Amino acid sequence: MASAALEENSILQFFKSHPVLVLTFSAILCSAVGYWSEYSLLKQFGLNVVVFAEADDFFLAGLKTPRIFLFAFPMFAVGFAYISLRLNRLSREQMHAQTEEFELERMIERASIDGDEHRKQDFKLKQENAKQYFKEKLSSERRKASLMIIPILVISIVSIFGLLHFELEAHIQRIVKNPETMSIIQLRTGNTIPKENENPIVFITATDKFMFFYQHEDNESISTIAVPIASISDVYYSKFVERDVTITSNKKIKQDK
Repeated sequence: MASAALEENSILQFFKSHPVLVLTFSAILCSAVGYWSEYSLLKQFGLNVVVFAEADDFFLAGLKTPRIFLFAFPMFAVGFAYISLRLNRLSREQMHAQTEEFELERMIERASIDGDEHRKQDFKLKQENAKQYFKEKLSSERRKASLMIIPILVISIVSIFGLLHFELEAHIQRIVKNPETMSIIQLRTGNTIPKENENPIVFITATDKFMFFYQHEDNESISTIAVPIASISDVYYSKFVERDVTITSNKKIKQDK
């Protein structure tokens, strides 16, 4: 029987032994969530986020929706707890195998001292059978524990992106149909967006260099504004109020007269 004990007796020890791997996977997952959320969001408004964003923007975008990761965390935790339980069971099985091997070794030595060759050979045969049995059992348990990682990761990642889809749908509805706040952009040139006679704009999202706004049009067409952050002096937010089209139309009629 192999004398080396299982090193991976706990999933926590795996994290401690491979912190860079864990952090790298977490960063990649967060960036993937951020990329998909920003891409899907701006695609609804006729823009491709890749044109306006840099790689680190996607990582930060993934952090904007912590509720998604909080939802997925219990699934990761339950899965890793199950794997850790199986690995601990592996450790106990190996300790039991080592104890049995030690006992058989003592019996072999005693039979050798007593000169009982028949008993000695019998104990050696039991020792070989025990080695083979525990070797196969440990190998099987190790494979089961390893294979559990794949479905846990797949289910958790699918759940994250599934929840992200519903979050995006709700967010788009809040922007287009039920906005709570509107924005006023003060440019460094002194101009403002929107102008006094224009429809209000609603903040969509931002990258490191651009801010994106949706302008509500009377004909319900999509009007998206991308403003370089370097050109912005300030952005003001207030409660959303629809522009009074009737008053604006009356003003235009009077001007025509």
